[in-house]
Amino acid sequence: MTGSLFRRLLFAMVLMAAWPTPGASQRLESLHVRSRLVMPAQRPPTIPDSNLKWIRDSTVYRASYWQEGLVAGGVIGGVLGGLAGAAICGLSESSDSNCGLNALMGTLIGAAPGASLGALIGGLFPKGESGPD
Repeated sequence: MTGSLFRRLLFAMVLMAAWPTPGASQRLESLHVRSRLVMPAQRPPTIPDSNLKWIRDSTVYRASYWQEGLVAGGVIGGVLGGLAGAAICGLSESSDSNCGLNALMGTLIGAAPGASLGALIGGLFPKGESGPD
């Protein structure tokens, strides 16, 4: 008998928690109001052209040396990674192994973070404005 009473109370609590409240219906109405089209009398004022020019200019990125940093960092990281891969392979106990594949893997593994770091560092330096001569 207590199990049946417990199940009924549990069902009533779940039903009360799932039932929408008047506050929830107000929130749904406010979402509905936001999705309506704006009437012509309620349209916001137009933005002057001078402000639009500022908005367009603010989205243009300044020129920097990130591409040069990407290449330089990739080359330096690749060379250092290749040397490290060949050196680690040379320290192995089997001296007759071919270290070329390990050097290639070291080159690829070293080039990726080197290129990323080089691009980040190169992006810190702006290029000078080159105007018509």
